[in-house]
Amino acid sequence: MKNILIITPDLEILNILKLRLELNGYKVMSALDKEEAIICTKKQKPCLAIIDILNFADDEAANALFLNKFFINRKIKTAILLPRMAENSCSFKFKANLLIKKPYNISTLARQLDELISNPKRSCSSHRD
Repeated sequence: MKNILIITPDLEILNILKLRLELNGYKVMSALDKEEAIICTKKQKPCLAIIDILNFADDEAANALFLNKFFINRKIKTAILLPRMAENSCSFKFKANLLIKKPYNISTLARQLDELISNPKRSCSSHRD
């Protein structure tokens, strides 16, 4: 069974994603912040980390950027859930295997995550707002 780590302080998003991914046969770990994400990753390396960005406040953007680099350095695929106003941010820059702007359709998101996990050659795409 493949492990997925979801990093979000939003319990509603966490519960929806967790339920859907578990129904698709994944083991889901969760973290509310950067520190929990690092601990989870060290305990059991996930095949994918989903980083939910609620807004582009300086500390949240910095934490997301740190986590994105942390996972890429460990060869863990990343999916970034971007806030609706992502196009208005000019200071956030990262690489990810999958970039998803909110709002998103949960079925479409689950399909995209399945494709990402099953495709070992999927490379990172750059994103700069």
